Amino acid sequence: MLVGQQIGPFLIEKELGSGAMGAVYRGLYTKTGQRVAIKVMLPGMSDNEHSQKRFKHEAEILKKCNHPNIVRLLGVGKHQGSLYYAMEYIEGESLDHVLSRRGRLTWDEVVTLGRQLCAALQHAHQQGVVHRDLKPSNLMVLPNGTLKLTDFGIAKDPNLTQLTSANCTVGTASYMSPEQCRGERVLTHKSDLYSLGIVFYELVTGKKPFVAENVMDMFMAHVQGTCERPSRLVLDIPKPLDTLICQLMEKKPEQRPLDADAVANALERVRENAEAQGSVGLVEARRRTIDRLSGEAPPDDEDREAARALLGARKKRRKKVDKVPFFRSLWFQVVALVGLLAALGLILSLALQPVSEEKLYQRIERLMTSNEPKDRRTALEGPVQEYLRRFGREDSEHVRQVRRWADEVGVQLAEEELEDLKKKVKVIDVSKMDDLSEAGKLALKASQAEDEGDLDEARRIWQNVAQEHEGGAGYWDELGKLRERQYKAVDAMLPSLAGYFEEMRDFRRQPRIEGELERKAFLALRYERFGDLFEAHRRWNALKEDLHKEFTKREWFLLAAKQVRETKKLLKGEEKSAREAKLKAKLDEARKLKKNRELRDAEMICLDIEALYGNQPEFGVEEQVRAAKQLHDEIRPERGEKRK
Repeated sequence: MLVGQQIGPFLIEKELGSGAMGAVYRGLYTKTGQRVAIKVMLPGMSDNEHSQKRFKHEAEILKKCNHPNIVRLLGVGKHQGSLYYAMEYIEGESLDHVLSRRGRLTWDEVVTLGRQLCAALQHAHQQGVVHRDLKPSNLMVLPNGTLKLTDFGIAKDPNLTQLTSANCTVGTASYMSPEQCRGERVLTHKSDLYSLGIVFYELVTGKKPFVAENVMDMFMAHVQGTCERPSRLVLDIPKPLDTLICQLMEKKPEQRPLDADAVANALERVRENAEAQGSVGLVEARRRTIDRLSGEAPPDDEDREAARALLGARKKRRKKVDKVPFFRSLWFQVVALVGLLAALGLILSLALQPVSEEKLYQRIERLMTSNEPKDRRTALEGPVQEYLRRFGREDSEHVRQVRRWADEVGVQLAEEELEDLKKKVKVIDVSKMDDLSEAGKLALKASQAEDEGDLDEARRIWQNVAQEHEGGAGYWDELGKLRERQYKAVDAMLPSLAGYFEEMRDFRRQPRIEGELERKAFLALRYERFGDLFEAHRRWNALKEDLHKEFTKREWFLLAAKQVRETKKLLKGEEKSAREAKLKAKLDEARKLKKNRELRDAEMICLDIEALYGNQPEFGVEEQVRAAKQLHDEIRPERGEKRK
């Protein structure tokens, strides 16, 4: 017990709670008198290197995520050999306690808190951090209504050392995404969006969408189950909010909203349209039987009565308005003329008055969230520049958001300009493009290096753009930063794909490869690993050509381009006709392995031949495929298995 002791500059006042790795205390910063929360690693775990890394991992993530709606890191240190870090002390109430006290929140409260939570998630996701444990108990509400996201203990950051093993399922079962339940290696920000949908569902209905007797049943519910729409449980939920929650809880990540910003914008539209749209229950009550879709069940008695009650509550008496005759008297005309002149003066003064910050931001938001590329370009070239000129020096979330939008659209425009430049250089020497900046010319060279698969050269050129043209490279600099992140992703992709080979060696399960691009890349890599460089080169090249203009899938294009370059080097001196001889040599190797009782390795060779060349007569190796199947059938009984 550390209560009453001094840890660095902090005096421990009270223990707040403890967990598997450490205890959390309320402390006092002796220099300022500020209250802080201090997490101290348990003494028994101080000698465990892995535990120390995990403890430091959470502090590193908090350090990166500096946002008003995320608990703030204040300092890190060591006390008597035990690591500790200090955070801001939040004097508020967690949302799970609010729910236990009130049952549920109003939809308007959910929208207000939800927008703050979306701002926190968007910031974390932009730092590459996936929270992975989003739930009401990790959401604190201050007395002034500010929401704070806490507990990044199992958050994932691809830029930091991976601390959980492959296919390790972490999180709280009731709030986990389907991909978390399946133990997938790569979790994106879309996983947090699913958990966000579960949280919204519970806040507006007071109930969790899925109930199960054990963890495995809960996993199956997330992966395959269905639940009642929130509007079936609480009739006064606006229909757009009901739809948004269901979209967040889609099983497939690509069917969920784009990002947390998109969710925040949708929540704001929910509030704006609430009166016009009406609640789902009211819409249901107003619909005639003839308007219902064929096969659609009518509302049950309970829903119908509740809807009628809602309708009755909102009906108002219409006031009778007597017709007022139009007076043509002189005094009336004088009054009308004075009123008209006053109105014209007011209109003129309003027209000359600058647009307010809020209205200008709303205009930018409307254009930036549009699905039309021209709207986003219009925003960048006009309202964004005006906004940053007038308000750019302020430190506010609006200013930061506008800058993020500007960078995002600027990078898109830079991508488009690069493609146009690559078309021009076929007929125009780049040195003669006087209107192109030096940074732009370097960006063009970097892009050409990427097309050739020379990512090391491309990286060197982009670094030159950042160093030699700092502050004058415009959006080329931002594009270079994006490319650096993409290169790091590419560096991790091959090891990730290679992990499937280890899964294949475990014959009790097949590797779970869900994405089409990942399947194509793995097949190309499988040919490459098997030694068929011609087919590997052809498949990598086909993938590269398919993704040439797919900016949103740039990492896969860069990986394919890199592998095209690598396989081309290895192809020198290879003859395409050597495929048949290579397969015969592989079969001889498998027979030798079988003889030496290395059955697993022998079977893997047979599986490769069957998978890569079976049902493909164009390769002309049917005889080798039949021999592989025969040898495979001989090996299976020896391993105690039968062919299915």
